[in-house]
Amino acid sequence: MDLMGGSIGFQQVFLQTARCMRTGCHQSIDGIVLHLKELGMIQYRNEDDRVAGHSLIFAILGWQTMLYSPSFRTCPPGQFELVKTEDGFGGQAYTKARSDSFMVGNHVSQFLHEFGTMLPKPNMCVSDDQDEQQAFRDISIIDPREFNAYWLSSVAGIEIQWVDELALHLEFDKARNTLYLFRRPSFCLADLVTRRGGSSNTPKSVLHQSVNASSTSFPPNHILTWFQLRI
Repeated sequence: MDLMGGSIGFQQVFLQTARCMRTGCHQSIDGIVLHLKELGMIQYRNEDDRVAGHSLIFAILGWQTMLYSPSFRTCPPGQFELVKTEDGFGGQAYTKARSDSFMVGNHVSQFLHEFGTMLPKPNMCVSDDQDEQQAFRDISIIDPREFNAYWLSSVAGIEIQWVDELALHLEFDKARNTLYLFRRPSFCLADLVTRRGGSSNTPKSVLHQSVNASSTSFPPNHILTWFQLRI
């Protein structure tokens, strides 16, 4: 696969990928690749080149949504792999780190669901343990003045590990007593402000559009609730 225009060509591909997702004209990995080819931004001569295009868009979507970090040259062509945490923990967000290409023609949200629950429903308890489910149902409003990182660390002995992947935010590793927190809340805040301040015709962000058309993710009108819970 060839990018037209070198580094400038990559910038154009990056921006056009975001435009496809935000406007809703193409919201599958394969659809975006075909659209970029039609625009003359990329060229491919055979199926191997097309597969390379899929890998490129998979990486770009990871950088634009910050839901995951793409892994490079760690799996066979035609497969996609995520970078887990340094200790290998993936939680419910990444129940598997590798996926095949059979979903590249589906909406991005359905494709991402193959890896795990990156985009959970509101008020969703992912544990199968009945005690944990009951504790989840009993949760009320938490006051940050009484329940914060200092309390978790000093009283509960929980280790805080900062991560670059939004999907891993608030994942808890019981074996290591470690809570994972997204280190870039300004990214969430920027999306939150954009949606609150925009009109009904304002194009949604790539992250917002990534939750459309998925029964396992937030309905589009609930994504702000998810951001508010996550930050």
